[in-house]
Amino acid sequence: MYRFGFDNYKDEEIKHPNLWSDDSSAFITHLPSSWHELLSRAEIPFETNSVELYNLNREKYIYIVEPLGDPYDWLGFDENLQRIDFFLKNISNLALDDIRNKRAKLLVWWGSEAHPLIVRDLNICQELHNEARRLGFDSSQITFVSSNMLMNDSYKSWKTNSDYRDESDINIIQFLGYRESIKAFIKTNNWESSEPKTDKYDNSFLCFNRNLLNPHRTLLLTMLQDNKLLENSLTSYQKIHDDDLSRIVTNGKYHFNISSITANKHQKILETLVADSPKVIDVDEWETNHFDTSTSWPYDKTFFSLVSETHFVWRCKFLSEKTFKAIYNHHPFILIGDCNSLELLRSYGFKTFEPFIDESYDKEVDNYSRMKLAIKEVKKLCLLDKNGRKEFLKNTLDIVLHNYQILVEDNSNRIAETFRKI
Repeated sequence: MYRFGFDNYKDEEIKHPNLWSDDSSAFITHLPSSWHELLSRAEIPFETNSVELYNLNREKYIYIVEPLGDPYDWLGFDENLQRIDFFLKNISNLALDDIRNKRAKLLVWWGSEAHPLIVRDLNICQELHNEARRLGFDSSQITFVSSNMLMNDSYKSWKTNSDYRDESDINIIQFLGYRESIKAFIKTNNWESSEPKTDKYDNSFLCFNRNLLNPHRTLLLTMLQDNKLLENSLTSYQKIHDDDLSRIVTNGKYHFNISSITANKHQKILETLVADSPKVIDVDEWETNHFDTSTSWPYDKTFFSLVSETHFVWRCKFLSEKTFKAIYNHHPFILIGDCNSLELLRSYGFKTFEPFIDESYDKEVDNYSRMKLAIKEVKKLCLLDKNGRKEFLKNTLDIVLHNYQILVEDNSNRIAETFRKI
């Protein structure tokens, strides 16, 4: 039985998540939160109660924190990485006392988010170590759950050569949260699934983007436009603003190591898309991440998916709902993600599309080169004639059927395995 203690618990209800405050947007403000839903769906016994009660009864429990958004926000820094607060500023004295005396563990649940260990010169685990130092408890009392499947190796490599090498290790747990969430959404939300493709579709590819803040997405749009690949596709993206136009130059130089001339070229291409933005596929609402909803008709109308993943430049291994929705809808796909994203997918038992797609793009470390190689494969598929497309779909049918089965019929309980490691 897992016990979860909350500072703001009354009348058998969690009134607010731990560390929540009226003036903060850095923590989940809806209940139940993702960890709660995952445990419930996995039928894992747990209870929630007040920190006060567990402290009074001297019962061991987990003090869980579920941050939202960028790490520099919830770790207490402004956009210029100047400290304005502390991560554990709002923890109660009772909870802190229990963590110090090892009656409680601090669980930082980031199981559906992924960033590299170091984000814009901010080291996530270093800041967690600093919080333990500042508040006087052993760092072994911290468990950090991340969807970055490189986080553990990154942490060990950094800590070995740091000023924190003699301190206890933070317990790092890697958990590909969307892999498990999608399984649950399919069952509980009764998602419809597109059938495997034959030769009946109206558009070449499907590409959901929504948020253009991710450094690679504006570049992706300009490369597709430059190669005349957007015309017969279903591609969504929000309204393009002046900030997006200037950002593509900054991102081009910083993340893609391209010259000013090349970056400016991409900016001019992006300008040609401004008048027709936003591009809507299914939902004309851009502020909400609709990860927990799905509709099958866009997959019915397209030949393959060009999956624009959350991360491309950060060097972390992560897969979101975008990849798994393509799998659920029996779609062949090209993945615009971090280096070795396809390798991560295969490690979970899924198959990818080599040799029918040249997937060497996935191994390319240089971000700009990886994007160009992926676009080359997109162009190849788009240029296939009717017979060529039919042959491609025939060749990849066993792969899409296998992937659908692995996703839907997987009976492993990684949720239980994850919580046992806490």
